[in-house]
Amino acid sequence: MYYCIKFHSTDLRDLLKVTLLSNIVFGLLGLFLVSKWLTVPKNFKRLREMLPFAIPIGIVSIAGLFLQALERTLVNKFLGSESLGDYAVVTKIALILAFGINAFQTAWGPFSLSIYKQANAIETYNMVLKIFCILACIASLGITVIANPLVSIFATDQYDSAVLLIFPLAMGLSIQGISWITELGISISKKSYLNLYSSLGNIVVTMIGIVIWIPIFGLLGVGFAVLVGFLTKALVASYLAQAAYKLDWSYRPVIMIMLVTLLFGLTSMCFQYISDFTSSNLILFLGIIVIISVGWMVLLNRNERKRVLSFIRTS
Repeated sequence: MYYCIKFHSTDLRDLLKVTLLSNIVFGLLGLFLVSKWLTVPKNFKRLREMLPFAIPIGIVSIAGLFLQALERTLVNKFLGSESLGDYAVVTKIALILAFGINAFQTAWGPFSLSIYKQANAIETYNMVLKIFCILACIASLGITVIANPLVSIFATDQYDSAVLLIFPLAMGLSIQGISWITELGISISKKSYLNLYSSLGNIVVTMIGIVIWIPIFGLLGVGFAVLVGFLTKALVASYLAQAAYKLDWSYRPVIMIMLVTLLFGLTSMCFQYISDFTSSNLILFLGIIVIISVGWMVLLNRNERKRVLSFIRTS
């Protein structure tokens, strides 16, 4: 995709052809890599058992795509096609973070369900939650530090004004990734329909936020709306998960790290707006140092630090 845009052609038809070809190639590669696990079902018994669980997940996935389409429609309606281009560039850059979060979720789902009956499962869950929270918050600030050169690489310098959007979108994705851990109770209880409520809350809050904040903050209002939408989804999903299957999560230190990240990220945005990238990046670097220090010394207890160090030595 990058090679096509940068060195070959920026024509929309060529771009769509390359996208289709890329999806076909990597789709076939994925099928090849999992081919030994693919079998022909003997009957539809498992299908009937899985449908009540799978249908809500399918609806949630479609709702996510629907929300993205609504976001772009409202941006184009209120701000025009130029701002829509800015937003498209920033969302693509934020996807770099999303790739890592989705990769984690792919591994987390089967692993978390495989150990939930163990006596010390909650200790492992909390350690994973804390470590993921630290890494996600560092990544949110880190991708904001390199946002300006990334915009130049993936687009052109004319999109520099969109850099301010990077942090709220990245932080929103990180919050979603963290909530995928704390909403584990929904999967354990097999009540996947509960995800519909959190997805609906995300859509409603995001749309209301865009309509209210675009006239005030312009394109930045979309970033704030997306961030608050993800936060709403995380809170609703985590609450319903606890109601469905109670787990003793260590919420307080995780919330503290997230608030510290938001403080440094939003402060850097203010400095970037009124000053320059240098001052903004200094604040971001300071935030990363604080998160690493506080995360290691405060968020993780002594036993968890020992387990992390043992894992690093044996890796």
